[in-house]
Amino acid sequence: MTILRVLGLPLLLLLPVPIAAQEFRATIVGRVTDSSGGVMPGVTVTATNVETSVATVAISNESGDYIIPALTPGLYRVEAALDGFRTYVQEGIRLEIQARPTIDIELAPGTVTEDLTVRATPLLETSNASRGEVITGRAVSDMPLIGRNVLTLGALVPGVQFTQRTQAGTFMRTSARFDGISISGGQGRFNEVLLDGVPNTGSDGLTHFVPPVDATQEFKVQTNSFDAEFGRFTGGVINATTKSGTNQLSGSLYEFHRNSALNATDFFADDKPQFTYNLFGGSLGGPVTVPGLYEGRGRTFFFASYEGSREGVSRAFLSTVPTERERQGDFSETFVELPNGEAAPVVVYDPATTRQAGDTWLRDPFPGNRIPLERMDPVARELINLYPQPNAPGDPITGANNYRLSFKDPVPIDGYVFRIDHRLNDRHQSSVRYSRRHFQVNAQGPFQNDVTGTLRDFYSPGISLDHTYTVNKTMFMNARYGFSRFTDVSVADSVGSDLLGLGFPASLVDALPVQALPTVDIDGLTRLSDVNNNKRNWNREAVHTARGSLTKLWGHHTWRLGGEARIMMSESDNRGGAGAGSYSFDQVFTRGPNPQAATQMGGHPLASFLLGLGSGGEVANNVLVDERAPYYAFYAQDDWRVTSKLTVNLGLRYEWEGAYTSATNALNRGFAFDSASPLEADARAAYAANPIPELPLDQFRVQGGLSFAGVDGHPRGLTNLDRNNISPRVGFAYGLTPRTVIRGGYGLFYGPTTLLGETRHGFSVSTPWVTSFDGMLTPSTTLSNPFPNGLQQSSGADLGLMTNVGDSVSFVNPDRTNPYTHQYQVSVQRELPWETLVDVAYTGSLGRSLPVTRELNAIPEPVRAHAREVFVGTGRNILNDSVPNPFDGLITSGPLSGATTTRGQLLRPYPQFTSVEMFDDSIGTSRYDAFQLKVSRRFSEAFSLLAAYTASRHTERTRFLNDTDLEPIEEASAFDVPHLLTVSTTWELPFGPGRRFLGDASGLAGKILEGYQLNVIYSAGSGIPLNFSGAELVGDPSLPASDRTIERYFDTGAFRQRETLELVGLARTTDVRAPGKNNVDLSLFKTTSITAGVQLQIRVEAFNAFNHPEFLEPNSSFGNPNFGRITALNTFTRQIQFGARLIW
Repeated sequence: MTILRVLGLPLLLLLPVPIAAQEFRATIVGRVTDSSGGVMPGVTVTATNVETSVATVAISNESGDYIIPALTPGLYRVEAALDGFRTYVQEGIRLEIQARPTIDIELAPGTVTEDLTVRATPLLETSNASRGEVITGRAVSDMPLIGRNVLTLGALVPGVQFTQRTQAGTFMRTSARFDGISISGGQGRFNEVLLDGVPNTGSDGLTHFVPPVDATQEFKVQTNSFDAEFGRFTGGVINATTKSGTNQLSGSLYEFHRNSALNATDFFADDKPQFTYNLFGGSLGGPVTVPGLYEGRGRTFFFASYEGSREGVSRAFLSTVPTERERQGDFSETFVELPNGEAAPVVVYDPATTRQAGDTWLRDPFPGNRIPLERMDPVARELINLYPQPNAPGDPITGANNYRLSFKDPVPIDGYVFRIDHRLNDRHQSSVRYSRRHFQVNAQGPFQNDVTGTLRDFYSPGISLDHTYTVNKTMFMNARYGFSRFTDVSVADSVGSDLLGLGFPASLVDALPVQALPTVDIDGLTRLSDVNNNKRNWNREAVHTARGSLTKLWGHHTWRLGGEARIMMSESDNRGGAGAGSYSFDQVFTRGPNPQAATQMGGHPLASFLLGLGSGGEVANNVLVDERAPYYAFYAQDDWRVTSKLTVNLGLRYEWEGAYTSATNALNRGFAFDSASPLEADARAAYAANPIPELPLDQFRVQGGLSFAGVDGHPRGLTNLDRNNISPRVGFAYGLTPRTVIRGGYGLFYGPTTLLGETRHGFSVSTPWVTSFDGMLTPSTTLSNPFPNGLQQSSGADLGLMTNVGDSVSFVNPDRTNPYTHQYQVSVQRELPWETLVDVAYTGSLGRSLPVTRELNAIPEPVRAHAREVFVGTGRNILNDSVPNPFDGLITSGPLSGATTTRGQLLRPYPQFTSVEMFDDSIGTSRYDAFQLKVSRRFSEAFSLLAAYTASRHTERTRFLNDTDLEPIEEASAFDVPHLLTVSTTWELPFGPGRRFLGDASGLAGKILEGYQLNVIYSAGSGIPLNFSGAELVGDPSLPASDRTIERYFDTGAFRQRETLELVGLARTTDVRAPGKNNVDLSLFKTTSITAGVQLQIRVEAFNAFNHPEFLEPNSSFGNPNFGRITALNTFTRQIQFGARLIW
């Protein structure tokens, strides 16, 4: 489906009826009456932008109502005139993004040359029920903002939680793929992010472009939007707009600087790394004027912005590397820490001694806990040398964290914004914006060598085109087109490495898709790989959008009709990553004395690695991806002003999201559950000769296999279409008193399905590293020859149900539906003196049809329970018993290609596959309930305030604890934060010329004393709940606050190791939460007037000003040497930044 076909429908519809646009501009509505309260039709109402002189005119209808839409955010003056009446003038109206103030006008008898002037901006929201907050241009410019990512200020809004972690560098590195805001309990990737009214995210839900501070007019975070023009989200809407030029030529030049001398030392580092950060740029805007040829004042305006930065991102790295003894195979001085805090020696068992002893199995330890040199794998002996030597003492018992390194990665970033606004005449006005960012990460990684180094480039261009047409004084049309794209290119430094020199066989090296160092994961050690584990990849996400709107004032009703169309595109070449080979190692092959029973002291992952005996791995050869999906939406919205006190919002939206299609049909499309496999007849014959007692021959089935898009009558789309997405919206705003408004609303919101999960088995081929055929009792291959039968080749859809037999398969549920949420709120706004507003609300949401991943090939629960009983009595896992393999000779590669297999494998529903995993099963649910309190004061008399408190509870059912569970577990959300408080304020200090203190200062003293301003952001919140792995509770894990330390954050003695075949019983728990946050960012400005209209601003900014450590959650993986320890910060230590801005 071409872009023209997808976008063509709304473009055609634009002729008789325009399509809808998700409006980012402001609208003024109101009613004109005379002094007796009678409505007045035919009154001319004009809204004039004070900065551009652009005037927009409306005429009140027969009901006295008027509407002035599509107003660019800024400062306005409203005038109303009619012969025989005094002219009404209201000045100082600050229109923010998406503002919809109600300005009722009362005309008094008189002449039009007389005027009645009012100076005020309405505070109360009396025309709609939607909840949100505008982050003004002044806040964007003035608030202390590390990395200058404006979207992070969204965390100042009640109901909004910032979830994306940061490091000691800046947010700028994450800004190009930003998804770190949870709104009203929604996931970050399920928000709608708009820039100048067009989508700014790709099919994966990540933001493409974040505008520079000096290019951002303002943005609004809508936590509840009950307007039908908004859709395709289950969280909230972030609506940003770029600056436009005015009649006055204005601009800025700026530079900001940080370095290691100004920063605090990382909590986990002994010293500060060398670090520098410089951010610089400028902006210029004004009328387009060509002397003697064209005068654009009041008509044509331009705005341009550039921002660049050069930084070395500071990192303090703490990890575990092999000791000199361990490199030689000597584990005689390697210990583990028992739950009681005592040390116990690790015992390394020899897998070559594995033998059956009655109903169980046994292994003998290596003499002296030393692996003989001749037993070591030759490739492992080469790869072990790529680890650096320890440079720190490490843990006194386990030796963990014996390697520390502080380093920086250079990151050059350049971003541009260019915009033109043009008013053709009183009926037509247009704008165009082009933006682009490029940044590069030359990351050498924790080892600072070719092993972990990679070069990565990111590009994010975007455009928006907008046109507004005034049909008459009560009807308006808008059309809009947008394009946004993000490209990520990554090349590892190890590409081109000599793999033959490492000892890999030539047959493997020649067949690898990528010639680079393999990825080696040894449990407990830092991964041997480039930083991003990408080797050589590129990815591109893009979206085209066509939109518009039709607005009609009809009596007391404001009608809006329309829709939109998008096409999402995803392209990639991901033949890197596992294309060079990926190999994992745990302690299983070196544990004992019973190799089937896990113990804390038995075995060591590094010992398994030195023997070349892994737990799994693969070489992947991924197909080139070129996929697209369309999206259409149509809506109707009626904002009905029932009385002067009551406004009702009624809306209905219909959305239709198409399935992804591949240009080459390289997609799996579901699973043929009931189809007999081509293997069945031969496999049943082989099984009849050697059946197992638990599975009679008549119950042995070999059925099921992958289906393919566009093959055997299947549609080309990844999934079936969900055509029932009808979204009602209803809201009200009632003026209880002139200073009090009660608002409430409900809406149904459908989120996107085209995010992640599509599979391409048969096209993208993964050859698994099969390390054992008997449940990890005896090895079948080693690292030095991991694929003796060679690598699998792509078969496309040719193998049909035979695709990936002998290995795992996964697929997207073809019957998935769009996730949706019911959102609702009731709130009260109260206007207080000093231009202060208090907003108290209850808000909630119910999530339904949320995507859940589930395993469909699990060993049935009764079988597992029986095997568990046998294990408890004998120590023998009968599911790992070796039995004759009925697929021997039928399956030629993978774990099921040997003469034997395990008993458990034959008891799976689909025994020809090791795993059958289904993505996006639409059975997940969630619930979010919150009390929200906001106190806001617009900047007035040198002071502004925005305080937000949220008390919430967020639960979900989105994962299975055990593969055989009947339904997902109900547990706290991963980002459940019961209490969250943010306070932001700006205060122009009250001394200097014209101020309260020393107000008569002049000359040099006046210059020194003038222009001081303090800006503060305070944030505090609870920690997130912890998710423990490999453990079950035997007591209360929480510790009194006075007993918690970074070495023992919770009671590690309250856990025990989960035993073999035991069901998982411990969900994400709120009994122990990660450390919360308590942070202050502040800045102090000194603004000095240089000449008329030119100012120099000197800034000092302190991020985490009081150097309060915000710790990352403690290690929650039972058996890990750091279990219960905190080893890293969640964010940066104190950083001081100096800046200078020249403003004119």
